[in-house]
Amino acid sequence: MNRLQDKVAVVTGASSGVGNAICRLFAAEGAKVVMLARRAERLQKTVEEIEKAGGIAVAVPGSVCNQEDVENALNVTIEKFGKVDIVVNDAGIVNYNHGIKDVPDDDCYKLFETNAMGTMRMMREAMKYMLPAGKGTFVAIGSVGGLMGHAGVAYALSKGAMVNLARQVAVDYHLEGIRSNAVCPDGIITDLCKNEDGTWKEQDPHTVAATTKHFCEGTAYCTPEQVAQVALFLASDESIAINGQCIVVDHGGNL
Repeated sequence: MNRLQDKVAVVTGASSGVGNAICRLFAAEGAKVVMLARRAERLQKTVEEIEKAGGIAVAVPGSVCNQEDVENALNVTIEKFGKVDIVVNDAGIVNYNHGIKDVPDDDCYKLFETNAMGTMRMMREAMKYMLPAGKGTFVAIGSVGGLMGHAGVAYALSKGAMVNLARQVAVDYHLEGIRSNAVCPDGIITDLCKNEDGTWKEQDPHTVAATTKHFCEGTAYCTPEQVAQVALFLASDESIAINGQCIVVDHGGNL
């Protein structure tokens, strides 16, 4: 307990899935959590549950695709808590995972805008406060798809950019007290895998068949809570010597 005591964390994609699990865990570990996501009602419900459990959280509805929303999230953080220690970039989307022969430009642009550019905006804005403070920690929730190409062209393109952005920031600013790492899950079931009506998002059969050949049959799925535990480690001072790394969370399915 109290592994993030007196820390201030901003978490994107906070209304569901991994981002929501991270908010709950960070708050339980003593962090003051600022939650950014588009679904205001879900955010507020989580805030109420965190507060009921004795934690501190603030809901900031908005999208990482909107620079004004990103600025607002950091402004609220500074106004309420005076600093930002941690930014977890979890906001992301998936879609029908086309292979390279028929992937449309629009799919690539749409996913890149949220998964990669959204991460870039959050990091860029947070650096305005982290650099003068001489410290700060970034955690990107990437994907095995961004490392091994397990999730279709558009998703792999965007998550690969996200992961390498996290590593680039570590290269550029490790001497200024900035740490930046990525968690790369595989085989995790969240709301991102479903349509708004609850049905599963369609998958390209060729990509699914090819990916299955590279994944160990029978391997367990990850849970959002398991991924959150790795994010907690990377956000805490326990991982002070770890920078510019990508930690795969997949129960060994890609060994």
